[in-house]
Amino acid sequence: MVIRNLAIELPSNQLHQSTQIMKALDKIKLIHAMYDKPNVNKKALLIYGGSGEGKTHLLKTYQKQFKPVKTREKQTIPVFYYAIRQGKRSVDEFLKTLIAALGGPIAKGRVNSSELEHQFIILLRDLNVEIILLDEIQNLSTTYDGIVFQGIIKNLCWLIDEENIRCSIVFAGSHLAKRLMTFGSKDKKLNDNEQLSRRMLRSICLSRMPPSSKSWVSCVNWHLNQVGLPPITHFNEAEKLFIDSVYIAYLERSMSSLNDLFIQDNCINSKSIDDLLVTLESNFDTYCKGSINPFRAKNTDKVKETIRLIKIAAKKDANKKANQDAYEQVSCN
Repeated sequence: MVIRNLAIELPSNQLHQSTQIMKALDKIKLIHAMYDKPNVNKKALLIYGGSGEGKTHLLKTYQKQFKPVKTREKQTIPVFYYAIRQGKRSVDEFLKTLIAALGGPIAKGRVNSSELEHQFIILLRDLNVEIILLDEIQNLSTTYDGIVFQGIIKNLCWLIDEENIRCSIVFAGSHLAKRLMTFGSKDKKLNDNEQLSRRMLRSICLSRMPPSSKSWVSCVNWHLNQVGLPPITHFNEAEKLFIDSVYIAYLERSMSSLNDLFIQDNCINSKSIDDLLVTLESNFDTYCKGSINPFRAKNTDKVKETIRLIKIAAKKDANKKANQDAYEQVSCN
């Protein structure tokens, strides 16, 4: 058995390595490492969060570090990534989809589930699949009916428990994907034979960064680095306004919005932040849908007021969460 180097560092120019992202990466590495530890019970992982928070980008960037190898004798796919685009009508259809994505022959006519499961296992073993990354997993929860969804979840439980293969699964999806963790519960009681959550590590949530936080400033500086500009360090009035303006754009589609704004050829030629602002104003009109362009000079007062209101709301939310945590702590004692 070949031991791969899982102490990889994702390329800093491909992904903003926030605390949340690095925590998720460590968990993915942990799941991946289980492939080489036959005495360890396999576990799966769920990474969830709002649209644009970087889940797909993280999974695809991780996949790129373990490229498939194809020779005359053999093909290997160390990291199998698949995005579920729509609900499935049956467990068999779900398995056929995964088999086809791995390059397996598409079964014609009626094939029973046990044959499909066997084919899938053989494919995973022959291709030396070490970890499965299933993206957009929430689309399974919007499948045609609850019975089909239950059948698919049971199938995923089987896959994690299967002793004939060592690869496990990292799931990723929206907040709806958390339904995976509640499957197997009824009347607040859990059926351990069906419960998916007991087969999982603690979930990772990729959430939106608060304005003016260290993580947010780090994120802005990462994007400045991508276009060849120095980081913001002095935080004068103009720099604070720039950071806040970028945050307003970030509110639309999170990291996806920032990539649309900054990772463009016209940004590379910027000589200064003032020069970049002109380009970002144009890119916002092209790629974003907000009615107020935060990079337009006439909207400065609106940007400042919006950030002020966001900070007030964030403080209230933080206090509410602290009170809830305190209540739960007292209730448990």
